[in-house]
Amino acid sequence: MFFKIFRNYFIKKNNFFVGYIILNLFSCKSVKPPIYLGTQNVFMSKVGINESLLKATIKFYNPNKQIINFKKAAINVYLENRFLGKIINDSLKSLPALDTSYIPITGNISMQNLLANAATMVLKDSVLIKLDGKVKAGMYGMYKNVPINYETKQSISKLIKDSTIR
Repeated sequence: MFFKIFRNYFIKKNNFFVGYIILNLFSCKSVKPPIYLGTQNVFMSKVGINESLLKATIKFYNPNKQIINFKKAAINVYLENRFLGKIINDSLKSLPALDTSYIPITGNISMQNLLANAATMVLKDSVLIKLDGKVKAGMYGMYKNVPINYETKQSISKLIKDSTIR
């Protein structure tokens, strides 16, 4: 008798919970993608013979009343419009609702491609850095690709500041 009452109670509660989830997922209001606000703090943290570690921070604004998750980032890095490498992050990060957040990214870049730009870097005091790619963002298991397009001129001394050779 007790098991029967408990089972009926649990099923009714469970149906209410499932109905609530379905109602939220398919409501009239659609989920807005996060707004890309820019990239900052682009620098190399480790300089090696074959590869170097590039770090940057991507800034996003979440226009939704719910938390949004970032699932994957795939960003191409260019120096003076020449391909250097690709940043791929597979870790899950969260954006708070109605707030601006900073998401750190890191990736390896080819030193061969970087050295191909050495002549240009010696003759100039600043270089053009371009980040181009996509970040997968969403909630409730539904994700959209958000484009990343960033270009900046950065001084060479600031770019290699605090670099270490491994």
